[in-house]
Amino acid sequence: MELLLFALMINFVAQFKTVNSMKFGIQKESPRGMLYFPKYSVWIFVIVFAAISLIYNYDEIIFLPAQSIHLWRQCDCLSQAMTYYTNGTSFFEPAVYNLGSDGTGKAVSDFPVIFFITAKIWNITVPNESVMRIINMIIFLAGMLALFKTAEKVLKDSFFALFIVILLFSSPFLVYYANNFLMDVPAFSFALIGFYYFMRFYFSKKRLYLYLFALSFVIAGLLKISSLLGFFAVFGIYFLEVIGVKFSTDQKIFQNPIKQVIPFVLVFIIQITWFLWVRHYNATYNQGIFLTHIIPVWSLSASEIMEVFQHLNEHFKWDYFRPEISVFIMLLFFGTLLFRKYVNTALQTLSNFW
Repeated sequence: MELLLFALMINFVAQFKTVNSMKFGIQKESPRGMLYFPKYSVWIFVIVFAAISLIYNYDEIIFLPAQSIHLWRQCDCLSQAMTYYTNGTSFFEPAVYNLGSDGTGKAVSDFPVIFFITAKIWNITVPNESVMRIINMIIFLAGMLALFKTAEKVLKDSFFALFIVILLFSSPFLVYYANNFLMDVPAFSFALIGFYYFMRFYFSKKRLYLYLFALSFVIAGLLKISSLLGFFAVFGIYFLEVIGVKFSTDQKIFQNPIKQVIPFVLVFIIQITWFLWVRHYNATYNQGIFLTHIIPVWSLSASEIMEVFQHLNEHFKWDYFRPEISVFIMLLFFGTLLFRKYVNTALQTLSNFW
């Protein structure tokens, strides 16, 4: 949902600016306008981000233990860090306090790199929940900064780029989990960083940025597999170009598809390897503590399916954005369809894939 808003906002603003440029006879937008100030926009972003964080009482929440909604999953994450700390086990021996059937508690779901780093910091300091909250908050800050710089570069407009970030930072789901213990927001943040590097690759065609894009999505996918949705959108553009679809009148985005497929393949290989290792590790020790398979809709009864849809409706209505923002997103969607001929084809395709 957050990625879709990000794509639609950039897409629609880009269309709006293009239409107005044509309307007033402007052939090329000046990058020196009053609303475009990339040299010092980062400092303004940091100030605004800090101010919003204070409004959300992050300065108090950062020192609180696990509590409130999703408490059991927060404790699962903290227990993995604590078992690393108390047992001194290696990275590939994650465990939780639920000892399971064999009494070891060894089980894994998300890639435990943040839990492992937290444990190592605790070896220097003392075990404290705020360490993991701060780590996740720093990653979230980096992701939002990447989103800001991506939008700023594409739109040549610092004001609208900041507006997109502020609007995204109004999501209750994002606000609650940004400095929490779950891996959803860190994964989302790495996905935003991945898109930043894809944007750099798009404009420069430097292969380094394509590999940094892949690395960012490797981490995002390892932390939470659903974060690969954006990666598949970019891979979709690559695939369509290979079969002859054009996204630019000047030149292809992927000018050397044989060599440029390598980072995509590496992402697939690493994700599949990790998934197979997780299945093997859990089957060896404690199967069933974490869900590592799908639950198909056809396994539910009609009443259970309706109950799921009711819960989804409530979550979309209040957890992701307020109903007014959801209406705004729908208007953006129809706006991008109405003015689709004025926007970059690749950007339009990314929105459609999301």
